[in-house]
Amino acid sequence: MAAQKGRGMLLKISNGLSPPTFTTVGGIREKNLTINNESVDITTSNTAPWRQLLADAGMRSVSISGSGVFEDEAAINTVEELALSGNLQEFQMVFGNLDLFQGLFQVTSFQYAGAHNAEQTYNITLESASIITLLRS
Repeated sequence: MAAQKGRGMLLKISNGLSPPTFTTVGGIREKNLTINNESVDITTSNTAPWRQLLADAGMRSVSISGSGVFEDEAAINTVEELALSGNLQEFQMVFGNLDLFQGLFQVTSFQYAGAHNAEQTYNITLESASIITLLRS
């Protein structure tokens, strides 16, 4: 079975209401999603030489970075405002098979660029600020 192609990935942002409605910021051409789990070492002299880790402990985080093409001018403005303010917002990272990561993120890096004869692109980095949910289709 071949690996899933990345072209079907979308970055979506919440309207901030409850329940939230998500709108597409843009497609993601190049992306990186990192799940971090900090371990808690509970090794003692009785368990040596093997290390023991405490299950379900330590800090967890999700980092999303990528580049792509904006959906529209409103998406550019929304992301730009979040990057400048440092406020938290709920995002979704939607994969081609419709699985998605959803949660509260902070825009920690944002840039956009474009050549005079090509589309405007963006680069963005999001850092999780709460529990992140993986929803499978």
